[in-house]
Amino acid sequence: LNQDCQSQWDGAIWKSVTIRFDTVKDLIAELILDTGHKINDSESLVRQFIQILSKQRLLIIIDSAEELLDISKRSISESSEIRKFIKAIQQQHLSCIVFIGREIMPGFSSLKNNINSENALKISGLESKWAEEILRSYSLKDPELWDSLIEKYAANPLALKITASYI
Repeated sequence: LNQDCQSQWDGAIWKSVTIRFDTVKDLIAELILDTGHKINDSESLVRQFIQILSKQRLLIIIDSAEELLDISKRSISESSEIRKFIKAIQQQHLSCIVFIGREIMPGFSSLKNNINSENALKISGLESKWAEEILRSYSLKDPELWDSLIEKYAANPLALKITASYI
């Protein structure tokens, strides 16, 4: 952590869900271990995690969260665990959890009334002129097709760069 961040957070953890987590329990277990704590088998993982968040100031970033937290793709028991997790993290604690996803996850519908501009931020793609500049920098020759690429990839700069490099 840099010096500015060190004064605000005791630690930072970043996890990409697409890498290796099949269930929310797997994610919570790894987060507990990453904080330097051991897992207590006699206590719920969610409860252990919230206790840690209440004692330490942690910045936790969960990338591609929709892959794991989409309850529409989960069994009833897994959906129940996800709901418990979401409800638990709404409790007051010292930490900050940032979920990064391409869309608001169905499991977060209960948060919609609680989310305000301070804790939910929708980030859109680039303005057209900047997206076109990316395509131009890759020497794409047909500007008439650029709009369809920009629309298809929602002006996401990384997606445009990857696509343009293949073309």
